[in-house]
Amino acid sequence: MKNSLIDLPKPKLTLLQMLGPSIVFVALSLNGGEILIWPDLVGRFGFQILWPIPLVLLLQYMVNLEIERYTIATGKNTVTGLLSLSRWLAPLFLIAIFISLVWPAWASIAGNMIAHLLGLDYKVYGAFCSTFLLFGLLFIWFSPGVYQFLEKLTRFGLLVILAIASVVIINLFNFQAISNSIQPVWFPTTPSDKITFLSGLAYGGVAGVLNLVQSDWVAKKKYAVASLQENKEINWNSETTRLNWKRWWSLIKKEHFTMFYVGNFVGILLIALVSLSTLTNQGLKGFSLLIYQVNLLNERFTILGTFWGIAIVVLFVMAQITILDAAGRLIKHSIGEKKMIKNISSERISQAFGLIGVVILSVAIFKPGFNQPSGLLEISASLSAFVMCLYPPILLRLNSKLPKVVRPGIVNTLFLWFTTLFYAGMVVWGVWGQF
Repeated sequence: MKNSLIDLPKPKLTLLQMLGPSIVFVALSLNGGEILIWPDLVGRFGFQILWPIPLVLLLQYMVNLEIERYTIATGKNTVTGLLSLSRWLAPLFLIAIFISLVWPAWASIAGNMIAHLLGLDYKVYGAFCSTFLLFGLLFIWFSPGVYQFLEKLTRFGLLVILAIASVVIINLFNFQAISNSIQPVWFPTTPSDKITFLSGLAYGGVAGVLNLVQSDWVAKKKYAVASLQENKEINWNSETTRLNWKRWWSLIKKEHFTMFYVGNFVGILLIALVSLSTLTNQGLKGFSLLIYQVNLLNERFTILGTFWGIAIVVLFVMAQITILDAAGRLIKHSIGEKKMIKNISSERISQAFGLIGVVILSVAIFKPGFNQPSGLLEISASLSAFVMCLYPPILLRLNSKLPKVVRPGIVNTLFLWFTTLFYAGMVVWGVWGQF
C-alpha cells in the first residue's frame, strides 16, 4: 500500500534550542588548529598568517550545510547516501577514517600536559599518562546517551577555555606586540612549516571525514524530515512544505553560522592573541609552545598557567572523545549491513578504534621519541586536508538527486567545487618538496 503524502511540519524549535551539533564541532576544532597549530604559526610568523581563516571557515561551513541538507531532507545518513552512489567509496572512507583519525594525537597532548602539571618530565612520563588516559576514556561508551554527554561536556569546555583565554588577554594584551608581529610572510617556505600550515587549513575548523559525522548529530536532534517516522513521505510540491522547508533551512544556516563560523573565528582570534602575548619571538614549535605558555603564565600570575593547562587538558580530552565517537559512527555507516559485523554497535567500534590508539601510545612508552603530539596532529590534519578535496563533488551529485525544492543552488554548487580545487591545490603545495 502506498504511503500517503504529508506536508513537512514547520519548526517548533527556536534558534537557541537548536544549538547543539555545531557546538560539538567548535569544541573539536578548538582542540586542533586553534590551540596548537595556529598559535604555533602566529607566534613565529605574525598575526597576518591568519589571512586564510575567514575563507577556510566559509568553505567548511558550505560543505557542512550540504552534509546537513541530505539528512534533514531525507531523514537518512549522508554517509549511507554517498556510499549508495558507488561501491568504491566504502573502502575509500574506511581507509580515510583509519589513516586520518587513528593517531591518538589529542589524548597524547592531554596526557603530556597532565604529566607537566603534575611536575613530571612530559618527555619521560607523558606517554604513560596519555596511554592510561585514553584507556580510561574507552569506558564512556559503556554508558547510554554518549552524544548528549558530548554536547554537555563541550558546552562546559568551551566556557572554560574562552573564559581563561579572556582573562589572559585582559592581563597581557599588548597592541604593540600585534603590530610588531606583522611580517611580509603569507605562506611558510620550509617543508616542515608548509605541512604545519596545511594542517591549519584543515583544522582551522573541522575538515576531512570528520565533517560527515555532522549528519549523525543532526539526525539525533531530529531536524525537519529526520523528526518523522520512516513510513512518512513528504509532499514536496505542497506550498506549505516549501514554506516550512525555507524556515527549517534558514534556522539550520543560522545555527551553523553562529556556532561554527562565528564561534571558530572568535576562538581562533582569542587564542591567537594569547599566542602573541606569550610567544612572540620565542621561535617555539609544537607542544613546547603550550609548556612555555603554562610556565610563563604561572610566573606572571599565580596559578593562571595551571588553569590554562587544565583547560587544555579538558579540551583535548573532549576532542579525543568526540573523535572516537565520530570514528565509530562513520565506520559503522561505511561497513553497512555486512553479515559478520552488522550487529556490532558504533559504541563497540569506537572502543576498538580507541584500543588501537592505546597500542600506538604504548609504543611511545618504550620509544619516547615516538610520542610527539604535534607531529601526530599534523599527520591527521594533513590527511584530512587531502580527504577534503575528494568528496565535495560526490556530495553535490548526491544532493542533486533530492527533490527540486531542496537541491543546492548555484552559489552552494560553486562553493563546493571551489573547496575541492582549493584543498587540492594546497595539498599539492604542502607536499611539494617534502620528499
